[in-house]
Amino acid sequence: MKKLTFSIFLMLMPLMASAETVEIDGINYNLTAKDKTAVVKSKSSGKYTGDVIIPPKITYNDVDYDVTSIGTSAFSYCYGLTSIIIPNSVSSIGGSAFVDCTGIQSVIIPNNVKDIGNNAFSGCKGLTTVELGSGLTSIGNNAFHSCSSLTSITIPNSVTDIGSSAFYGCSKLTSITIPSSVTNLGNSAFALCKTLTSVELGNGLTSISDQTFYGCYSLVSVVIPNSVTSIGDYAFDDCSSLKTVIIPNSVTSIGNGAFSGCKGLTTVELGSGLTSIGNNAFHSCSSLTSITIPNSVTDIGSSAFYGCSKLTSITIPSSVTNLGNSAFALCKTLTSVELGNGLTSISDRTFYDCYGLISIAIPNSVTSIGQSAFNDCKSLQSVIIPNSVTNIGSLAFSGCANLEEVYCLAEKLSVESSNGEGLYTNP
Repeated sequence: MKKLTFSIFLMLMPLMASAETVEIDGINYNLTAKDKTAVVKSKSSGKYTGDVIIPPKITYNDVDYDVTSIGTSAFSYCYGLTSIIIPNSVSSIGGSAFVDCTGIQSVIIPNNVKDIGNNAFSGCKGLTTVELGSGLTSIGNNAFHSCSSLTSITIPNSVTDIGSSAFYGCSKLTSITIPSSVTNLGNSAFALCKTLTSVELGNGLTSISDQTFYGCYSLVSVVIPNSVTSIGDYAFDDCSSLKTVIIPNSVTSIGNGAFSGCKGLTTVELGSGLTSIGNNAFHSCSSLTSITIPNSVTDIGSSAFYGCSKLTSITIPSSVTNLGNSAFALCKTLTSVELGNGLTSISDRTFYDCYGLISIAIPNSVTSIGQSAFNDCKSLQSVIIPNSVTNIGSLAFSGCANLEEVYCLAEKLSVESSNGEGLYTNP
């Protein structure tokens, strides 16, 4: 009998040590007897309203407990909450802690707080002022997502990690400085910050993630530090006010759609370490007048410069082995093209609708010319097709109304046809 009683006691020990839930002065806490700590938790009935002051210590049954954290969803959807004071004793703010607390206007995060959880202040549309403490190291995913009244925020030098979509949709945020302490800047971190005009990136970053500044329509310029080695997909997509971009030598890849829709972009400098330019990388950059492709580049993706309607000349260096479909399609004022001898093919629609192109010399390395490669190049007058070419796709030169001379040196040539049309047609 004694053994049985002792066994039951051992089974109950974890339960006796587990957190106890209490309400003190209108705030719910989970108490842990072992280390005498308290975590603020949500109310089981009703919501927190008005002004809430969280004390650094509470007393329960004559025992003092330190309030060390604000728990997950502690104040979530408390629409009537107007202000919150967080004590210095708190070291963490849990996920969704204040999600959709639309009545809060300002928050001071004390210096002891090390991390702000995912979605912590997401949807706090009335939040205008946030002070982040000097001990903060991590800002979680969606932490300030859609805080549409937030006008400014200072990221302290202690922060190393800013999560995905952390400031997504903070549409009144005008400037941001990412300190050198930050090594991770998550996907879409500042996407759709529509009034963001100034960005300073610290040299702790090794990459600019996917969609980081997508839809930042007011962003005029950005300086990419030498620490960055890659620019992610759609990183600056639709930054329509962006005028100048300098890609440092450290960057080896520009992702798909990285600068797509940057209609105000007039100047781009590509660094000497660049090896690949992604699909749609500069799609519809309609103010871009010139760009120099460095000799390090081997791959230019599909539609990389599609619709760059003010681009007047382009030189493809011999390092480039892949030139994607529609790479320069609809570059309407492109008059001069020099193709390097690293190319083995000219892909489908590469120069489609380049109305201003007058002549083209195809290098001896090229073995095939894709479908509609020069379709509707209405100003094209002469073409030299080298002996290396064995295949020309259908409609390759269709609609080239002024094409008078085709010097075809190829001995073994297959010309595809589509709807009865082959190499080219003239009205």
